[in-house]
Amino acid sequence: MKPALLPVSGRDVRPVRLPVRTREIVTAGGSRVRALEVFCPARRQSIQAAVCGACEHASACSSSEVVCDPPGITSALDLDPEADAGAAANATTTCARSDVVGATLVGMIPELPRGVPVVDDIGRFVGFVSSAHLAKSPFPWRVTMAMAAGDLAFGSSLSVHETAPLSSALRVMARHAVREVALVDGAGGLHGVLTDLGALRALVGAGRIAR
Repeated sequence: MKPALLPVSGRDVRPVRLPVRTREIVTAGGSRVRALEVFCPARRQSIQAAVCGACEHASACSSSEVVCDPPGITSALDLDPEADAGAAANATTTCARSDVVGATLVGMIPELPRGVPVVDDIGRFVGFVSSAHLAKSPFPWRVTMAMAAGDLAFGSSLSVHETAPLSSALRVMARHAVREVALVDGAGGLHGVLTDLGALRALVGAGRIAR
């Protein structure tokens, strides 16, 4: 995990490598709609990788990273507990649209054992669906398998804004006894998932927590 960057004047500037992250939405028809995004530390938001790569401050870009060399941005500031949670998001986030049925979700759970994020038709976070949640469904199994993900999802509050501090995201996980939260924008749009291990790994990598 590369360090989060902040605008700082009067310091040496060197190119920084921002990872390109993949967000896939599984549709009711089984297809996957993919979007490539980068969390921009200067704008403090997720933006399309193509937009990031076309920025005047981008010196190079590939399918995996954008090399950014903007004036006034330094990599001297590593990730710390108050860094934006969006900087530590998973490299890939796979989610299901709310009209996907339970049977499709069951097929996704081996890939996403902690839970499948569910979004509505415009990409807003609805909640998670886990195998344990499906097993506790009050409906007969054949009914559950035919139900829409939007009706099966739980934990609509298990989200934080992508600019929330890592420490806040970890507190939300601890309070709800979960191991991941959705990262959303101001309109509720899902841009990634942050896990407890992902957050701790970022902090350890930055030397903020002793190994």
